[in-house]
Amino acid sequence: MPVDALFQQQRLSLKNITTNPIAWHTKAQVAVFDYWPGQVYRGQEWTRFLPLLLDVHQSFRPKKHSKQDWSIDLTQEFQRIVFNDERESKAVAQALLRLNDFPDYTAYCHNDLVIENLLCDGESLRMIDFEFAGFNDVYFDLAALAVSLQLAESEAMRMLRAYHEFDAGSPKANEEKLKVYRYLYIVLCKHWYLTRGHTREATQLDMQLHLWS
Repeated sequence: MPVDALFQQQRLSLKNITTNPIAWHTKAQVAVFDYWPGQVYRGQEWTRFLPLLLDVHQSFRPKKHSKQDWSIDLTQEFQRIVFNDERESKAVAQALLRLNDFPDYTAYCHNDLVIENLLCDGESLRMIDFEFAGFNDVYFDLAALAVSLQLAESEAMRMLRAYHEFDAGSPKANEEKLKVYRYLYIVLCKHWYLTRGHTREATQLDMQLHLWS
């Protein structure tokens, strides 16, 4: 039961970023949330989601030089995948190594910004399902948003630059870093769907993979 994430989601619900967890039972593995009458967002307007995402990232800063229990370890996540394609396995390993070349930009992240977790009621927006929320590089969330909204490469880079303009204390926008995180996010999600028999969703992600340079 992601108790830390539920407590943090309660805080974020006060800013109308997400829905409020009213109560939960750790032994029964059950949580109850406020109902919000939104539908899955089908547009591509990232400017509407960016302020929400920035609020999430700035909501809880990790202590410097400390490793929180709810941090995300991408290398560990990929070790759980059984690759049938040796080329893909090698490409993932190279991409993970490349992350060491980029400056770290860790913050509290949603970590599961699939399209089903982006809701709109016609006017307002919400991000839901903070089950996997924890400390991670913000580029993982930015890559997820770009994939979920199916942004073209040029539009995703506009989003990236806008994010860094919003966050004055951030490092310089790094387009190559976003490309690497986007690749890793797509492969991670693709295999998550495949292991659960969702071939259509996996195929759609695979098609996105080759649309960027």
